[in-house]
Amino acid sequence: MDLNTASIFGLLVEGIGYTQMEELLADANRKEFELARRAGDIDENGNPFITVIVDGSWLTRSYGTKYDSLSGVGTIIGQKTEKVLAE
Repeated sequence: MDLNTASIFGLLVEGIGYTQMEELLADANRKEFELARRAGDIDENGNPFITVIVDGSWLTRSYGTKYDSLSGVGTIIGQKTEKVLAE
């Protein structure tokens, strides 16, 4: 099982909701920003430049008729921390 899937299952098993998940992800964001600042990856205002990996999907199926979901899912992962920054 990959890290992201295991993380989501862990959150569900523990009963962690949206607010707690936001707090958990905020910690990853702070760490990613701090690593960028230490590396000197900042603009003239001190804003960090971070590299992220983005992935997403949406449901499409065809059982005699074409179906395209109206919504999908996406995840942003910090390159340096390899932690989920946003979903």
